[in-house]
Amino acid sequence: MRPRSLARRLAMQYLYAYDLNNGECESADEFLAVHADTREIHDFALRLVEQALAQQIEIENALRGQVSNFELKRVAAVERNILRLGVCELFSAEVPFKVAIDEAVNLAKKFGRKDSGAFVNGILDAVAKKFNKTENLPGEGGN
Repeated sequence: MRPRSLARRLAMQYLYAYDLNNGECESADEFLAVHADTREIHDFALRLVEQALAQQIEIENALRGQVSNFELKRVAAVERNILRLGVCELFSAEVPFKVAIDEAVNLAKKFGRKDSGAFVNGILDAVAKKFNKTENLPGEGGN
C-alpha cells in the first residue's frame, strides 16, 4: 500500500474511534506513533486528522444538503468519517480532487458496506461540484 493511502486509512481509523468515543480517546499522535510505520505516514495522517477536526463544522456544512433528508448522524460511522476525511482533502489544495475522491471511495469499498463506495463517490462528487473543485481537471469547466 502506498504511504499516503496508508496514512489516509490510519486517519480514517482514528477519526472513527474519536467519533464513536465522543473525543474521549488517546491523542492522534499517540495512536499514530503505534500504527504508522514511517515518519512520512505519521505526519501526513496527523495533518489529515488535525485538519478534519479543526474544520469539522465547515466539513459538515459542506456535506449537508447533498442528499434529500441527509443527516450526517444517520450515516454509518465508517462512511461518515470517510466523508469527513474526503471533504477535508477536497478543501485542501494539496491533492487533486479526483485523487481525494478516489482515495475515499477505496476506503469505503474496503471498510464500508457493499454500496459504500458508490455512496461516498456520489456525495463527494456533489461537494466538489458545489465548491467548484473540478477546475483542476483538464477539459472541464469547473462547474
